[in-house]
Amino acid sequence: MSGVVAAIRSTTGTATGTSSVMVAQNVGRREITIVNDHATQVIYLQLATKRDVAPTAVVGEGIRLNAAGGSWTSNEWDGAIAAIATGAGTVYTIVEF
Repeated sequence: MSGVVAAIRSTTGTATGTSSVMVAQNVGRREITIVNDHATQVIYLQLATKRDVAPTAVVGEGIRLNAAGGSWTSNEWDGAIAAIATGAGTVYTIVEF
């Protein structure tokens, strides 16, 4: 490996009390990190169970990102990811390459 990382994508978004896809499927993804930037609210992630099927996140289920910096990183997952938060306006950051 040359040590050169191509196409780093860094974005922010807002999770709400309604499930929505935060990251689309990307078969070229090598790694992804999602960070919950909200001070008090929790985000739950749900991974797609099949290719081309949008996942649905549910509060209290899936991958929990605690408030104030809770994060999840994967160097294997290239499918879609949905998020739902315990309150509106829950800001997150995504970095993927």
